[in-house]
Amino acid sequence: MEKIIDGGDWKCVLTEDDKLYHWGYGPTEIWSATPAITNPIPLGDTKWKCIAARDTALVGINDTGDMYGVGSMKYGIFGIDSTQVQLTPMKLNNSKWKSVVISNLTIFAIDENDLLYGWGRNTNSIFGTSMTPGATQYTPLKINNLTWKQVYAGRDGVVHGLRDE
Repeated sequence: MEKIIDGGDWKCVLTEDDKLYHWGYGPTEIWSATPAITNPIPLGDTKWKCIAARDTALVGINDTGDMYGVGSMKYGIFGIDSTQVQLTPMKLNNSKWKSVVISNLTIFAIDENDLLYGWGRNTNSIFGTSMTPGATQYTPLKINNLTWKQVYAGRDGVVHGLRDE
């Protein structure tokens, strides 16, 4: 195993050969008739370079930099205003990405130019005070003009990052 992701109720592992396996509790539609799976199952044949998960959504970046999502589409987390559940990996936008995290109902990602973007629900004014708290951002919103190496999301919803100086 190369990397284990603790997405709350949804767990994932990215193996050394870039395959993604997942298990636990997620949207019940994904697990067919069972509310949870206890043995890891693969998510397609795609080679993944970065994954992120939270209780109801899983997001991954493949080896070409495209981002895909599976799970609940609530609060615009996949860029769509829908309450449906996406059962198979859905391409999220046309940008190329290096890194992604999910914080509550928000996605933060670093693009191929090392710029930080976010979209989803503006929980606790995570996008700043210029956007109404609780509002939804459906398209990637550039956070600032700084370059970033990595971004992390704590279980408390606080986002931290390592910036290029």
